[in-house]
Amino acid sequence: MVNIIQKAYRFGNNLWSHILCPEECLRCGKECFGMPLCKDCRSALELEALYSASDRCKKCGKILLSEQNLCMSCTNENILKDCDSVFPLCSYRLWKKNLVFEWKINDRRILTEVFAELVYKKLYSLYGNGEIPAIVPVPPHKGKIRRRGWDQIEDLSYCLKRTYGLTILTLLNNYSSQQQKKKNFRSRLSRTNAFRISCTFDRIQKTFRIPKEVILIDDVITTGATVNACSRTLKNAGIAKVNVLSLFIVD
Repeated sequence: MVNIIQKAYRFGNNLWSHILCPEECLRCGKECFGMPLCKDCRSALELEALYSASDRCKKCGKILLSEQNLCMSCTNENILKDCDSVFPLCSYRLWKKNLVFEWKINDRRILTEVFAELVYKKLYSLYGNGEIPAIVPVPPHKGKIRRRGWDQIEDLSYCLKRTYGLTILTLLNNYSSQQQKKKNFRSRLSRTNAFRISCTFDRIQKTFRIPKEVILIDDVITTGATVNACSRTLKNAGIAKVNVLSLFIVD
């Protein structure tokens, strides 16, 4: 109980100080309040997220250099073979790395609202007036919530449900005890059995019909091993189509 009160106090104190005290925008250095990104730079982030698809790989979404349609990674290795499509919003570069750091490490949860708006607008642009499929969040590794107190993707999913009315299905559990960022490239690719269908799957199946198509959502795609393993698990459970949407991609 004391630990919960301390976390609530720390969160409230940080929020209050950020509202009262101006800070510099991570991108342009302008004075801003409440979050480390000014209004103009939020618009620039949205512009990249919604309108930069033409010069990206048709499979993984990475920015193409000299290639056409497919990047070299997808041509040679096809790591994302179990994903039907991948839609990263932005490249994980420069000031955007600092933005993720503020969100995940410095607990700037106000950024969840910014990212949720980008995700919803991207999904609306993809599906138009059609129904947006259910969202399946990539689950945190074992012990993350106990150590940090919250999970960014869970927070993002809750915001998408609360603010935009999207359906969230927590169908996956993560049995890995080590963070992906602490693994090398080959160790990441060998991650085949970390994800399993959660105990809520049967309960959801009895209450609702399991959808034929879902949107798997994650924060940053590095090699693609995580989202591909999740996609494979979901397809083995009977879901026909798994599209992936990530906030950022390392390219």
